[in-house]
Amino acid sequence: QFQIADGLDGSGSHTVYNQTITNTDTKSFILFCFRPIQITSCSGSILWKNLNPNSPFTQRPIILHAAKENEENIKQFMNDIINPDTEQMQNEGFYIDNNLHVKVEVIRSMFDGKMAAILSGA
Repeated sequence: QFQIADGLDGSGSHTVYNQTITNTDTKSFILFCFRPIQITSCSGSILWKNLNPNSPFTQRPIILHAAKENEENIKQFMNDIINPDTEQMQNEGFYIDNNLHVKVEVIRSMFDGKMAAILSGA
């Protein structure tokens, strides 16, 4: 089983020079990323463990979305893009060399307070 943590955060006030992006708010971005936590065997033995899971060097970006971090954009982003892919990954896993099936467990933990409030509906 491959255990990962994922999350997202937004940032704004970026300077964008001479870009042909059609999004009307190109100064704000939402980054969705994950970090590997550990890989375990079918018997539960740990085969590999991330010794520095909070290090910026272990974070892997998945999507950089040009949008402002607000409730409407975050919910649309999560519902349309992230949640379906995450559910499929957890339900189906993936195969290596067509014969090794890897199950995936996703832990949603990489959020700041503003993002957690938006996603929880608080």
